[in-house]
Amino acid sequence: MGWSENYNENEIVGDFTKVLSKIWDNLMPSVYPYVLKFETKSVVEVLQQKSMGPYTITENFLDYNCDVLIDNKPLIEEGWDGGKISVELWKRAYGESYFLDMQSKLVELSKYASFNFSQFDLGGKLNATTPDI
Repeated sequence: MGWSENYNENEIVGDFTKVLSKIWDNLMPSVYPYVLKFETKSVVEVLQQKSMGPYTITENFLDYNCDVLIDNKPLIEEGWDGGKISVELWKRAYGESYFLDMQSKLVELSKYASFNFSQFDLGGKLNATTPDI
């Protein structure tokens, strides 16, 4: 399974959507450039055990699914007219690491809720769109 997919009930350890959405949704627009609105749809802790022959591998991570409303000014400067942001467009308009750096910012902000996890323990979907022009 990949990030932000449906998991079995026995694989979901905890649902942290309420706690983290209060922090992420309120702080991301004020601390991250070009973020107009941030909406956390879900954040769940997943514990998966996979068997590989005689061995068992345990994976434990937080999986998130968020909607991000982005300022379209950088895209307009690139000659774009609205809609869903493609990978090529955000690399040109916002810089190659713009959305990748958002994950490290989410980890940093999560410390306000006393969560202690690393960037490698967090992964998911940031669904980026812009307001209509």
